[in-house]
Amino acid sequence: MGEQLRLGFSWGLPDGLSLMAASFAEEGGVRVEYVRCDTPLAGLDTGAADLAILRGDSLPKHLRGVFLYEERRVAAVPAHWALAERDELAWEELAELPLIVNTVSGVTFPHMWPADRRPVVGAECSNYDEWLEKVAAGLGVGTAPEDSTRRYHHPAVRFVPLRDAPTVRLHLAYPSHGSHPQAARFAESVWREVSGGQLPPADSAPPRRRAWRSEARDRAAHRPTPSDPAPRLRDLHRPRTV
Repeated sequence: MGEQLRLGFSWGLPDGLSLMAASFAEEGGVRVEYVRCDTPLAGLDTGAADLAILRGDSLPKHLRGVFLYEERRVAAVPAHWALAERDELAWEELAELPLIVNTVSGVTFPHMWPADRRPVVGAECSNYDEWLEKVAAGLGVGTAPEDSTRRYHHPAVRFVPLRDAPTVRLHLAYPSHGSHPQAARFAESVWREVSGGQLPPADSAPPRRRAWRSEARDRAAHRPTPSDPAPRLRDLHRPRTV
């Protein structure tokens, strides 16, 4: 079977990751196996995964990893609510509505709003599927990364664009000590594929998911040098120890 690398996730694998993993296996002989783990660290905390896709502002001190990109949020609204007919919602509007909170792997919590204007918790759950069903049942609203909504659909839930919402930071992480010998190599290869070695214009929006090239020659042609002097926006793309 050869060497394998277990990649943990709770929900919402990035687009193009399967192609990147296939290329990594072909070039290095290490097969990437996907492991769904509904735990706070997507299997890194239980030993079920060697590295994991994690979302959040930063990583715990005992993990290392690369920051891949930022994802825009959309609101998840019960389809039978009047709000579902809206073309757009403002982040501050959600403070007036009950919030569905995924306490294990979610990215939206009441403390993200000002202390004097926070949403009440409509219901709690422990994974993305439960979260989606509770929104569908009309127990409240939630938010999710825009990219993930292409993978998850529910006839009783409508995803509505959000204005002025904080973005969601996406990381590929692995243990600081005792990690799989191929974990850091795979993480950096994914970062190189995502960044493409190109800086966004100075007035551009935060980096989001871009098309991932799967051919090795394309990656080599645009290979960035992490040690190069970095302008401010380079920090949004550079792999770093967190």
